[in-house]
Amino acid sequence: VAQVLIQSPTRAILSCFDPSTAAAVRDAVRDSGMNFNPQLGDGGDVVVPIPKVSNETRVAIAKQLGGMAEKAKMRIRNIRRSAMEEVKLGKDGKLEG
Repeated sequence: VAQVLIQSPTRAILSCFDPSTAAAVRDAVRDSGMNFNPQLGDGGDVVVPIPKVSNETRVAIAKQLGGMAEKAKMRIRNIRRSAMEEVKLGKDGKLEG
């Protein structure tokens, strides 16, 4: 949808391939929950000022990422468990289909 260019540590520019999608990209970045306030630039660009991260925000992001990682691990465990059960049924000759 867009090319991301990090212009400086406090500024990112999203160059939309289709300029008509710039408003939707801006809204998606704003609604991402990361406390960004993007603005429409010229020619289909979305300028995203990146605020300095406070210690409280850093801790909150780390906590959120930890939860996401745990959910991913649980999904992998469940997929692995179901695959192992299917293999076991195949070895026992009880696999249907």
